[in-house]
Amino acid sequence: MARSRASSGLEASILKTAIIVLLGLCSLQNVDSAWLPSGPQDPSFVLYAARNGAGTPNPSQVQIFPPSGRNDPVVRVLDLALIESAYLNSREVGRLRIQTVTSFGSLYKPTAPRIQVTGVMDLNRMKNFGNGTIATQGIQTAVQVGDIGEYPVLGGTGEYRFANGYVKFTLLAPVNATGTTLLAKLEVYLCKKTSSCHD
Repeated sequence: MARSRASSGLEASILKTAIIVLLGLCSLQNVDSAWLPSGPQDPSFVLYAARNGAGTPNPSQVQIFPPSGRNDPVVRVLDLALIESAYLNSREVGRLRIQTVTSFGSLYKPTAPRIQVTGVMDLNRMKNFGNGTIATQGIQTAVQVGDIGEYPVLGGTGEYRFANGYVKFTLLAPVNATGTTLLAKLEVYLCKKTSSCHD
């Protein structure tokens, strides 16, 4: 009798352990499935960023800090034209306003530059999409022509209120190019309003 009590206690312990392990595996399965790639397979729209604008007088880049004398500014702002196609004379649909902050490490441990980018796409002449703004932020990884970077969409206004998704950024010209230049291709993947990218 003592032996059967011991074996039934062991069986109960094994059963409890098995239930805990199964519950843990179920919770891991839910976490993993939440991170599976999903959402829009094709971009919602594609725009191109042009340095110096499509015939506009606005300067494309202003070095804020230090005021001058450095090839890699620590803080700068850019105001780029957003155009419909890869042709510089194509229709302007808005502006891309960017602030960058570059980190070079510390005095004691310098590192390769890391550029933190905050940007707003101000879309005010879109044909097939509404007008409004789309905000993005991230670390610039595209530094050579042909490189591709990705920035999360943090939100928006107007037709893009509550937007989420990401912007795929392909660098088309050297970052230090001067004059009127087609700088980048922007593929915008959006989940607008109350829809989810994970449906």
